[in-house]
Amino acid sequence: MSVRSRFRGVRCAALGLFFVLGVASTLAACTRPDSQALADRLDADGRTGLYTWLVGHDPSAIVTNIDPGIVRKFAPDATFVARAGAHPCAEATRHHALWLWVGSRRSTADKRAYDAALDCGVALFRDAGGLAIAPR
Repeated sequence: MSVRSRFRGVRCAALGLFFVLGVASTLAACTRPDSQALADRLDADGRTGLYTWLVGHDPSAIVTNIDPGIVRKFAPDATFVARAGAHPCAEATRHHALWLWVGSRRSTADKRAYDAALDCGVALFRDAGGLAIAPR
């Protein structure tokens, strides 16, 4: 076998390997749940990791200050009891729902809502920009 034909065989094997790896990585990216990819994008802004947390915790009922359409992408089977209003802790307690809060804590209202959520129950998830509270 000549050097040229051996080189051609190695080149074909390398190209085949790159093709197989490319297909495998494409399939891995395509099979990743859309909700996880969206959560990663939303969490990437650094404000909160709540969306990624929510993907793995499918709550049955939710009270939230977040747009229910966004949260539904992460908890599709959850019942939205109410949009967080004047008394989200009472609403969450009454309906045995998880209270989700996202905010910046820069405004006085956000700081009060964050503190009220922490006073309401057990923090299942907590970071600077988001909370998941199980009311007492």
